[in-house]
Amino acid sequence: GITMTASSGPYTAGTYVTYTITLANNGPDLASSILVSDDLPSSLVYSSCNSSSVYCTRIGNSVTFAINSLDVGASVNMQISAYVDCSIPSSVAINNTVTAGSSANDPNLSDNSASVSFNATNSPATLSPTNQFYSQLGGNSSVSVNKNSNCGWTSMSNASWLTITYSANCCNGSVYYTVAANPGIARTGTLTIDGQTFTVNQASGCTFSLDHASKGFTSAGGTDSVTVTASDASCNWTALKTDSWITITSGSSGAGNGTVNYSVGSNPGAARSGIITIAGQSFTVNQGPAALEGFHDAAGCNTISGWAWDSNNPNGAVSVDIYDGTTLIGTVPANMYREDLLNALGSPSHGFSFLTPAALKNGAVHTIDVKFPGTNTPLSNTSRTIHCGGSANLQGRHDGQGCNAIEGWAWDSNDPNGTVNVDIFDGTTLIGTVAATLYRQDLADALGSPYHGFIFHTPASLKDGQPHTVTVKFGGTNTNLTLDTPRTTSCTSATPNYLGNHDVADCNFISGYAWDTNDDQGTINVAIFVDGNFLVVVPAQQAYPGVGTGYHGFKYAVPGSLKNGQPHSIQVKFSGTTTSLSNSPKPINCSP
Repeated sequence: GITMTASSGPYTAGTYVTYTITLANNGPDLASSILVSDDLPSSLVYSSCNSSSVYCTRIGNSVTFAINSLDVGASVNMQISAYVDCSIPSSVAINNTVTAGSSANDPNLSDNSASVSFNATNSPATLSPTNQFYSQLGGNSSVSVNKNSNCGWTSMSNASWLTITYSANCCNGSVYYTVAANPGIARTGTLTIDGQTFTVNQASGCTFSLDHASKGFTSAGGTDSVTVTASDASCNWTALKTDSWITITSGSSGAGNGTVNYSVGSNPGAARSGIITIAGQSFTVNQGPAALEGFHDAAGCNTISGWAWDSNNPNGAVSVDIYDGTTLIGTVPANMYREDLLNALGSPSHGFSFLTPAALKNGAVHTIDVKFPGTNTPLSNTSRTIHCGGSANLQGRHDGQGCNAIEGWAWDSNDPNGTVNVDIFDGTTLIGTVAATLYRQDLADALGSPYHGFIFHTPASLKDGQPHTVTVKFGGTNTNLTLDTPRTTSCTSATPNYLGNHDVADCNFISGYAWDTNDDQGTINVAIFVDGNFLVVVPAQQAYPGVGTGYHGFKYAVPGSLKNGQPHSIQVKFSGTTTSLSNSPKPINCSP
């Protein structure tokens, strides 16, 4: 008879199992030409066979022991060694059967075979560690692989920046790898080892540079562009700001190289600095202070007026704060057109005229102060006192209307030292508001108060060849000027052709004529300068026979400040230009 046992488990892929086979002759006769055969199952891989007295052969998984003879009562031991195939599924039953046969008479054939069964398992390799973190600089390391003996495995990288430098590929072993430096965003890559995943996490290596780190602006503000250079096209960045006077106009975010465009608003006050955070870096915006200048011309029962500007930002507008004593009663932009400022500053739209509130017309004395906005800094020529109680007596005339200007005068006879505004309408559309503050000699003669003239330059919208009806009203009311409004004209755009002459400069008057030959019905202004310094703007609208309509003369009373016994040069120019009238300048030298 034959018996078979197997070495003890557990049985896993790659582990060895040794079968011990014992053959005994239980009689009745001598056994000869004995063959012991074992076809190992495919889930086993043959390793060896041996016996101290028997010769064995093997073809593939078939093992045969040949025994010449075996006496009755005798026995022989044989062994077969194999290991569990590494390709078995996760769990499998393995059954092995051995058989014996001979030429001898065997009355009991039932004991001529023996079988052994057991369950074997196949677990994947275990990795240690299963993941690793690297800085943006990268590095190198290894993974330990715990796998059954005799079982091979493979490894592969799933990321171009992870390189396997050595892999044992069998049994218990290691995989060595390198991690490249990271120029871009944080990333994750894997190695696949025997079907298991080893994970590499790497920190972002994004670096950024800006083509400049700061920018300075005058109080006028402006625009700028910042170029961002990134270490990699994948590197994301943002541009953020907190200061309201800085606006990011484009490029608030990006990936890789890019550009941030921003603008800086005008600065009405002190010097200031702001930060734009671009790609995590601080970009500094410095802006110089406003160079504020201004003059509080008048405070009356109708208006509080003057001018204010930032000389560093001549195209911008500042505001002024108006106080009754210590009480803020209004903030108004200084953006009204004034012809005198055009000649004095080279920039005309910096006047302000604030309608005197009813609360100040209560018969009490009020002290009016005008200050630059948000500061305690007063304009020149402030404070001024007003004492208003009665109602206004508004009077005015819409004198003329041409293709150069709309002009006239307006005042409150109950407040001759004050100023009123006029609103100018094209039909029902308000096209401008202007303060009636220009010097007019005819008003000095007729009213005893000369600074109530106004002149408004005809806008391009009225020079379309169509008739336009222009109405002038007292500012902030629906009341027309008392005389000669509305007026209707038709204008086309034409190049001015200025002609004029400086007739007189003596100790009484400065006079002459000025006109635009292409706009005979219109009025132009002249600017009078003393020793190269601007003095006053005067409209050329007085009677002057023999020139155009006969109303293009100007006349200005020489002020007492020029009657000081010193020589002075009087120059008259077409207002807003550098062109002098004919026969100008003229000298004067007047005794006190």
